Formats: sequence, structure tokens, C-alpha cells
Amino acid sequence: MWCYDCSISRGDAATNLDVVPGDGTSGGKNSGISTIPVDLGLKEAKLKKSNSKKGDEFEAMDPKTYSSPTHELLKMKVETGRGPMSNETFRALIKSTTMRDTKLQDPELVVEQVDLNGDLRRWSCTRCCLEEADSERCDRSLWSWALRFLCFLVLCTLSFITMVAVLGNQVGDELTIEVHQEWVGTPDNLVDALRAECVDLQRQATAFIGAIEEYNRQQGFRQVTFTTRERQKQASAMYLPSTGPARVVVVHGRRQHGLSSSAQTAGYLLRLMGISSLIITDLTSVRENVSDWLADELTILGAWDYVVADPDSLLGGAVNPQEVGLIGFDFGGFSVQRAFAQEPQIPAILLDGVVHNFKVLMNAKVQEVFELVPGLQPLFTSQVQSRCELNLQKRVDEVSSLADDFAQRSTANKSYIGMMRSSEDAVIPDGATQAAELRLSAQSLPSDSILLDWTTTFSGPKSDACWEQRALHLSRTQEYQTQLCAFFSRALEVRVNCTAVGFALDAL
Repeated sequence: MWCYDCSISRGDAATNLDVVPGDGTSGGKNSGISTIPVDLGLKEAKLKKSNSKKGDEFEAMDPKTYSSPTHELLKMKVETGRGPMSNETFRALIKSTTMRDTKLQDPELVVEQVDLNGDLRRWSCTRCCLEEADSERCDRSLWSWALRFLCFLVLCTLSFITMVAVLGNQVGDELTIEVHQEWVGTPDNLVDALRAECVDLQRQATAFIGAIEEYNRQQGFRQVTFTTRERQKQASAMYLPSTGPARVVVVHGRRQHGLSSSAQTAGYLLRLMGISSLIITDLTSVRENVSDWLADELTILGAWDYVVADPDSLLGGAVNPQEVGLIGFDFGGFSVQRAFAQEPQIPAILLDGVVHNFKVLMNAKVQEVFELVPGLQPLFTSQVQSRCELNLQKRVDEVSSLADDFAQRSTANKSYIGMMRSSEDAVIPDGATQAAELRLSAQSLPSDSILLDWTTTFSGPKSDACWEQRALHLSRTQEYQTQLCAFFSRALEVRVNCTAVGFALDAL
């Protein structure tokens, strides 16, 4: 084993070291440096280590096995002129050569690479102004704080993305998600009619609901089934007959039911006018996708076809299509408008709570929820729209605006539109914009199409829970009845004295 760190003077090492090929021959190409013997000029068979305390002896090596030692490696100079090879460089050269199973590279190239790598130092931003030890400590501190900052930045980014996703999905679900719910009761026993109302409003409207139940018991009602248009699915409805030929299909709102107070109030007030009503029981039970309330127009059109034709002879016979109108509440009113645009024979629609452009509604909801971060609203809007499209299973842009559908409607028949809304409506934010969008779309219809545009304030209880309600049919029942009667008496050409039909409201 060759020793390069023994107690030998530098001068002796310079004259006695030699590179011996791995195969024991001198010269030629080598696969590596196997042994570098040390010749102290002794010819004896054994020699003693001069500085060893224990007097260890080394056996002499066979001179036939090794070539004469040289010291050329120690004399090599790098082309850059840095002087003789240092001990560290020489050791690194020997280590790199003996540890790898590769051919020995050119000595000058190896020396240059090792020397350059050995002198390579880590980049420092403080070396120019601090001592080396202080610079290293400062660099370690800077790198530590830089790493912490990067971790903090990554954490903030992930938190922000999570916040956008969670809040955006929550708003999207609020606008679109629905579940099928069972409602309890019948038109003469409205157990669940006030389910969605606050306690104070329920207490105020209890007498009115009792009057509706009593009237339905006296006049009777009928459960019927009809087939939706195109999809040919069975749906159920409650038919409330009256004395006149005119009829109206009542469409409940989103997360509502045919037994809700709004739908039952409309049916009751229409009966007082001599107009029969068909109240669709549950739109969610007919949908392929429970949340896809944008496709309810097919169910509404099926109900309208049934009322016009009376195929089962349960409604008193077929009637003129121009005598059958529609009334829809909030999101149900959006589907009523779609049905109105697709069926030119529908003479009139009345909307309680106006939803005309879904994308405008979505943007208004985002602005309401994220008003404190206006700069990030486009990002939240994108997330909300993606969530809505996922729930609806259709693109929002395809169903958002009804202006083009209204423009394609034939003007040969009557086309009357009525709007009733509360200025404090929390379910439909920015209702004024929705009403303006509807007026703009109605410009393609005859000039007298907008028969009713009634906006008022909610006059019910002022508690936090009730303030979000916009139940005008319960808080302003008398005015509500007057507006409804005025619209349908003209739109369906019903002869009735609207000021004389409110006798049942004395209970209030």
C-alpha cells in the first residue's frame, strides 16, 4: 500500500514518487493508478521506518514488479500558471483516478478541473463588505430567512386558492343546488305552507292561511297528472276550479313547493276572480338533474298543454289558448319566461320576483358576497360560474339571457308581461337590474307588452330573519291582490271588478 503522508521530507518525496500502471508494467495507457511505491534508496531486504516509535518494519518490494519512481505529477503545472500542484489537488487527483473504473484522463485536464473545483466557492452577497467568518454567518441567516419567506409565500398562495374555491363553490351552490323535499299537507290543510317564512310572519299570516284552507274545502280541488313536453315524463299538479273559462298555471319558486304560501295564495286570489288555476306540485320530482331548474320550462309547457286541451276531461273541457296564462315565483319565473319565449300562443306571464338574466344575477351575488375585495371579484366570478355549470350540467352562457328568445317570439298573438317585486328582495340581489333587462328584452314585443311593473317595500316584521323575506303576498296582501287582479283581468280579458273580490281578506 502506497503512503503519501509518511514522515518523508518534501525533497525526498519529489525524487522518489512514481505512477505505476495497474498491470505492473511501466508506460502505456492505464485503467487507473494502482500503486505508487516509495524508494528511499535502500537496497536491503528490509527497512525500518525512521520516525516510528514502535520500530515497525516494512518488507522490501520486488524491484521487478515496479518501475523506477518519478515525480512528474508533483512537477505538473496548470496552464493558467498557478504554480506547482498542491498536496490537496494531488490527493484529489489520486482519489478520483483510483475510485472510478475509467481510463486516466489527460493529466493537465484533470489537474485543471480538480484545481478549479477546489477553488470554487459558494456565491455570497456579503463577502465584499464583511470578513469571511462574518460573511458565512450572515449568508446562513439570509438563506434561512429566504427559505422561511418562500414557505410563507407558498402557504399564503395555497390558503388563497382554497378560500377562492370554498367561497366560490358556496355561492355557486346557493344559486343552483336543490334537493328533493317532501311537503306535508293538501290545499284544505296547509301544514307546510309557511315552512320558509320566519316565525313573526307566520304568526301574522296564520289567519290568512286559514281563510285559504276554508275556501278550498268549500270549493273543492282535484289532484291531476300530466305529461311534460318532449321528455314525456309524468308530473303532478293540483287543480283549483272556478266559474270562468280562463285558467292560469302556477309555478312555485326554487326550494319551494305547490303547497307553499306563495303558490296557494296565487291560486286562491285567482279563484276569487273566477279564474281556475293549476298549481304544479313539485318541479324537482320531474328533473333528470335535481339542481337543473333551468330546464323546468318543459314541465311548464306540459302543464300548459294539459290545461288548454284537458285530455282527461277533468278540467271542464278544452279552452282557447289565449285564455291560459302563467305565473311564476323568483327562479320559477325564469322558467316561465323561457316557456313564454318558446310557445307563442301563451298570451301572458306574471312574475313575482324577477330573474331574467342568470349571468347578471350571478355577478350581482358575487358582488354582494365579495364586496370587500373588489379587485378579486373576477376570480371569484369565474369560480362561481364553474360551480354553477357543474351543478346545472350546462354552460351558463347558453341559458343566461332571454333577449334572443323573446326576439324570435311571434307577434301575431297577445304578449303581456307583468312584474311584481320587493325592493328589499334578498333572494334576488339587484332586482332593479333584472327588471331593466326584462324591459330591454321586451322591446322586441309589441309596445304595450309590459302591463304591470309594480315595485314596493316589504312591510312585514323587521327582525333579521324576516327582513330577508320578500313575501309581498303575506306582508301586503291587499295590494298584492289588486295588482294580480288588474293584470290578469286585462291580459286574459276577464270581466271582473277587482275592488269587489277581496271579501275573504277581511280575516286579516
